[in-house]
Amino acid sequence: MILSEYVVPFLYVVYAQQFFFLGLLRFENFVISRRYWYMLYAVGFSFILAVNVLQIRFIRIDAYYLSLYAFLVLGVYTVLLYRHDVKTSICLAFLLTFINSYYWEFPLHVSAILYHGLTFNGFLQTLHLLSVPYLYVNFNFKPRPEPKRKIPFLSVLTRVNLWIVGGLLASSYLILLDQKLIEYEIFGYTRLIHIIARLVCLAILTKIFFEAEAK
Repeated sequence: MILSEYVVPFLYVVYAQQFFFLGLLRFENFVISRRYWYMLYAVGFSFILAVNVLQIRFIRIDAYYLSLYAFLVLGVYTVLLYRHDVKTSICLAFLLTFINSYYWEFPLHVSAILYHGLTFNGFLQTLHLLSVPYLYVNFNFKPRPEPKRKIPFLSVLTRVNLWIVGGLLASSYLILLDQKLIEYEIFGYTRLIHIIARLVCLAILTKIFFEAEAK
């Protein structure tokens, strides 16, 4: 089922979701009982089943990508649920998965700017980061332990910064590996490499917020 006429409304929903979950996160009077922890799984697996049975497709965004996104949200939710309440876990699962869509592709975005300059599509992609300032201000992150012997450069970085930079380096390496394989006419690994890069970066974001505490 190709829903090409609904692409624009679909994109509005995709980019507006971060404001919905930020508002829900901020609304302290709304609490989801721990007994309803399974609620997101029911919705998530129903969504995955529906898009695959109906083969829903928004031009380039097909059932595969919709299902992958849903699985990633459920995976992040499962981990965060061990640390946070149900509402916070749901909100962070959606927000972190959305942010990660830009984070793991950051090397590609830099490359696009270098080759093509600033474009509307490039600007649109940066909208994935709109929730970052709010999360940074409203969560406490564990400080990096002081080393016995300070290293001048590393001493100015926090533990969170180091993890984020590590994710960017891992993503850059995997993307370069993919380009090299294509250069040597070794095809068929792009999707797998991109999934690994996406998972590595999302795991880092999940770890950071698993250790964080809401203010």
